[in-house]
Amino acid sequence: MAKTSAVEKNKRRRKTVANQAAKRAELKATIMNQALSIETGSRQL
Repeated sequence: MAKTSAVEKNKRRRKTVANQAAKRAELKATIMNQALSIETGSRQL
């Protein structure tokens, strides 16, 4: 059985992931866009 603190920590991690999902998707799209140069992509970050 997992300790309560570990369970709570996992809950916080899941919440953080959910909150940052949109930002992560946007950054990932910028990285994967081959039409942008490296300099242009780094300025968008």
